[in-house]
Amino acid sequence: MFFYLSKIVSILFFPFPLFYIIIFIYLIYKKSRFLILIWIFFGMISTEIVASILLRSLEDRFPYVRISEIQEAEATIVLGGLSNPERSIGDWPEFTDGVDRILFAEEIWHSKKTNYIILSGASGRILQNTHPEAMILKKYLKNKIPEDKILIDAISRNTAENAIESIKICKQFNIKKIHLITSAFHLYRAYDTFLKIKNTIYPELIIYPIPTDFRSIRKNYGPEDFFPNEYSLYKTTIAIKEYIGILGYKLKGYL
Repeated sequence: MFFYLSKIVSILFFPFPLFYIIIFIYLIYKKSRFLILIWIFFGMISTEIVASILLRSLEDRFPYVRISEIQEAEATIVLGGLSNPERSIGDWPEFTDGVDRILFAEEIWHSKKTNYIILSGASGRILQNTHPEAMILKKYLKNKIPEDKILIDAISRNTAENAIESIKICKQFNIKKIHLITSAFHLYRAYDTFLKIKNTIYPELIIYPIPTDFRSIRKNYGPEDFFPNEYSLYKTTIAIKEYIGILGYKLKGYL
């Protein structure tokens, strides 16, 4: 019984859902149909149901690949955005939801299907006041694999720059085949951008896309997934941001 009561309390009385309930009561009192429609819309996009639908529309463009199914390549590129350098203390990265990117790369290395790991990314923040993310991740990774097998791009700030700088490294080291690892929701934009840019910099390069960090629910939904919550709104925001990024990259000519 205690388990069920604790779940009900989290669904209804934590800050986000409680605020949402209070706003609903206020709108009913004011009898504002337009604002109630807006309330319903934001309520829907704050549920796990809608968040997962939006994320799956991005994630399902590439199938999940098991380690045993991955083809051998000379290098594995890991795109940044999997840690928060601004929160890092000492040499240990403060990982975010995207940590699967580097963990999967480690597994590929230990399976002997790659010779190098390329860490790509400085910071996506407008003002970068810390060490580039790739440098911090290298300090972590060198405890797992030989340091001379870790290459870094410590200057790129977005996906297009990731592609430019990483492909330059591949050309410099005469790397002909790579794995491209990023979060599943981001892989469509990343892979197509890499394809477009490599055709002008290094046409011989072969790219194997590898999705990780799947965030949409893949099993049966539970009752809590139909209620608004802050984490589902966060995931919806990620999906919307990615679609905006895709549109921007199409207009720019990267896709």
